[in-house]
Order: sequence, then structure tokens, then C-alpha cells
Amino acid sequence: MTQEQLARQMHSVVYAQRKLSYLKEKLEELLAQDPLMLAADQRTLSAANVETAALHEDRINEAKDEIEQEESSMQRLTNELLAKLPEIIKKLIREGMPLVAQWQMDGIESLALVHEGDLFRIIPDNKVV
Repeated sequence: MTQEQLARQMHSVVYAQRKLSYLKEKLEELLAQDPLMLAADQRTLSAANVETAALHEDRINEAKDEIEQEESSMQRLTNELLAKLPEIIKKLIREGMPLVAQWQMDGIESLALVHEGDLFRIIPDNKVV
């Protein structure tokens, strides 16, 4: 794996993390919405109320499924990258290559490999512009 391929794979992990954050925000927005607007004197739900609530629940379930898929994808990408990192880094260091990539277009100056519990995560180590 070349340095450019490594950079692309690391960038894929960061992109997946950003997408996951976005999806979680959208889910929070959906959960905060109240799809039923009942009148003060309304004691029962109309067919339209039930349909609206069912559609809202479907959107929430779809959002949860998409988050689950993205988490799985991100975990797979991270695990693949972590499995390759030791060999790649040793090779690059032996060749005297700096571990630098160009992520400025996305506002990322550099990435950090962070150990949390028993896992490693690859994250931007600066604020994204």
C-alpha cells in the first residue's frame, strides 16, 4: 500500500465518522418532533393522525437502520486500516517518507490515532474549518 492509498483509506474513515455524526443529529431531530398536533378538545386519534404517526415511526426506524449500517461500515474500514497500519508505517519510515497527506480541501490539517479502551480510532486532531 502506498502512502497515497493509506491517506485515502484514512480519509474514508474520517468521512464515515462525519456521516455517522450527521445521521445521529438527524435522528435526534426526528425524535424531537411531535408528528401529532391534537386539538385541545380532541380525545381520539383520527385515521390521518395514526397514518402520520406511523410514517414518522417509519422515518425514525429508517434513520436508526442507516446509522447501524454506517457504524458497521466505519468499524470495518477502521479495522481494515488498523490491520495494515503497523506494516505500512514501518515500511514508510524505513523508506524515509513523511506520513503527510493533503486533506486541506476538507479542512483537516492532520489525523490522530486515538486509543479508547481496547479500541483505536482515527480522528481529525484539529477543528474542521
